[in-house]
Amino acid sequence: MDSLAMILLTIPVFFPLIMTLDFGMTPEETAIWFGILTLIVVEVGLITPPVGLNVFIINKLAGDVSISETFKGVLPFLISDICRVILLFSFPIYLRIIGGYSELSRLTPIGGICFFLAWSLISVHSVSRIISSHKTGQN
Repeated sequence: MDSLAMILLTIPVFFPLIMTLDFGMTPEETAIWFGILTLIVVEVGLITPPVGLNVFIINKLAGDVSISETFKGVLPFLISDICRVILLFSFPIYLRIIGGYSELSRLTPIGGICFFLAWSLISVHSVSRIISSHKTGQN
């Protein structure tokens, strides 16, 4: 399923429920927190079986690599994403500090955005290195 379709189907159901719960944040902070958490969970859904659309695309780009090997290669990123979801769900204040939404933070909101963009670029770079090492026969 496409990520946009997943978001459009689930947000109208879960967003009102989340907004009624008390997470110790303002309504605006809760909405931002839930939006980021939703996007991360959708990303995890795109790299896990049974669908794993992004994994199938990476496998097709890699050429002669088996699908099971590709899923094994994605496992570190899956573990990283699960840890990120657990951290954001357990400690919503973490997002406020990283994103610059708290008086405890010296970062600006741009700093938080740059942090998450850097995380994504490192992931993309690592996947491209895995693909190129498989194409050249290095392990």
